[in-house]
Amino acid sequence: MSRGPILIGMASLKGGVGKTTSAVHIAGRFAEQGRKVLLADGDRIRTATTWAARGHLPFTVGSERSLARAAEYDVVIID
Repeated sequence: MSRGPILIGMASLKGGVGKTTSAVHIAGRFAEQGRKVLLADGDRIRTATTWAARGHLPFTVGSERSLARAAEYDVVIID
């Protein structure tokens, strides 16, 4: 029986509290363990997407639309 991916949601009512930084580090740690990771960047300023464009991250960063493929991943982090 498939249980689906681990889902982690990062949320805060205030900006600038380290939500995206934490999401990126958590995603990186899971990727180091050999898991297939999706970080869904739902933040309105798309900080994780900007970071991903600057260089290679060991996991996938996508928009909230990428959640349609969540079942393809071991871990899904929603920023």
